[in-house]
Amino acid sequence: MELFKFLTPISYWLLIIVWSIILIFYLSRLLPKRRKNELFITLIIILSIDAFRTLFESLYFGAWYTSLVGLIPKNIHEFLIRPENVFIPKFINVMAAVLILSILLLRWLPQEEEEQKNKKSYTMKLEKQISERKKVEKSFRESEERFRQLSEASFAGVLLIENRKVFAANKVFADMFGYEADTVIGMDVTDFVTQESRETVSKYVETGYDECYEVMGLKKNEEEFPIEACGKELLYHGRKIRQTSIRDISESKRAELERIKHEKLQGVIEMAGAVCHELNQPMMAILGYSDILERKDSDLKKKLQHIRSYIDEMGSITKKLMKITRYETKDYMEGRKIIDIERSSDTSHF
Repeated sequence: MELFKFLTPISYWLLIIVWSIILIFYLSRLLPKRRKNELFITLIIILSIDAFRTLFESLYFGAWYTSLVGLIPKNIHEFLIRPENVFIPKFINVMAAVLILSILLLRWLPQEEEEQKNKKSYTMKLEKQISERKKVEKSFRESEERFRQLSEASFAGVLLIENRKVFAANKVFADMFGYEADTVIGMDVTDFVTQESRETVSKYVETGYDECYEVMGLKKNEEEFPIEACGKELLYHGRKIRQTSIRDISESKRAELERIKHEKLQGVIEMAGAVCHELNQPMMAILGYSDILERKDSDLKKKLQHIRSYIDEMGSITKKLMKITRYETKDYMEGRKIIDIERSSDTSHF
């Protein structure tokens, strides 16, 4: 029985210690750096009032029972049991209840309603942002699809480059260079040109050059061919990239060479016609005079026959010149080239 006499005051003092710690914890949450939102602050205030009420009541009755068992002066118990003093903890309980109810009605409920509105507003804003993001993503996907469709429909090879690396290319480009479409991804842009053209391509890619230029392309099988590259800088999903279109100009180069060759042939034909015209008259005069000399002086006949054979040879040459239809050349002295009359003339076929 002696033990139970002391358990009551001990339990009260344990409660005093615990509720003191709890109250200190609640009050520390009210510091400015610990505050989160208005509802949180209101809740901490309510909990602090309740903790203070419980702590005061535990302290009052803890002193009561401690004095009763004789651990502290007896007159404290006599003081606390007076009706006017017993009323104090009860009054504090009532005031705490009234204060908490007032806070709930005047502060908690309006704040809760405001927070609900804020949450609703935030949710609507978030939904709007998500919707806009989905629209942007859809737009990006549609842009990518349009790029794919346009690039696949294009007669030119199209590729997208970022930091010199290919991250997208159409089938035309892959076929042009002899690769599978997915194998070109990640390759360096200079892997598709000859060694002599790599410095030019690197410079134009790094400086954002936006004009078309010609370089020598390099296929997977090491075959070289002329290409025209036209590039421009773009923003793609917020990243700076370079779009380049590649055109195989082998046919146009061959056509250009044929045109130049035709122009040269036309000049040769015109020149040959003029030469033949100018040579035919003196050659006919030489032949005429040779006939006259041959009839008058028989001793000159053999020499005149040599002259006639040379004239006939010159006549054969002028006939070939008049029948030139192709532009063919042959090596001459000091690395120069001259017209190959035999191969250029139609007479070479007979």
